[in-house]
Amino acid sequence: MADPDPSVLERCWSRAPGVDAVTLDGEAVLYQSPHGRLHVLNTSATLVWECLDGTVTGAELSDELAQAFGVDRDTMTAQVDSVLETFYSEGLIVPT
Repeated sequence: MADPDPSVLERCWSRAPGVDAVTLDGEAVLYQSPHGRLHVLNTSATLVWECLDGTVTGAELSDELAQAFGVDRDTMTAQVDSVLETFYSEGLIVPT
């Protein structure tokens, strides 16, 4: 796994306009109306998605999730970084 990107982790993120979400059995389905694309998130990515309200940085989110789930901080940071990078590259989130 690549080293976490500090620029991603230092920013606050929110869901991009035009992305609708519905959660079923702990997994989200996202629909990007401008592009007509669907994204199906696993449980972990759904948890990250639901926390993106524009008020918490990627690093703060990593810390909170690591503590909540008793996971090593470095491991959680790498995972959150990967999810945020994917969300950003797909146009699902925007920096605030």
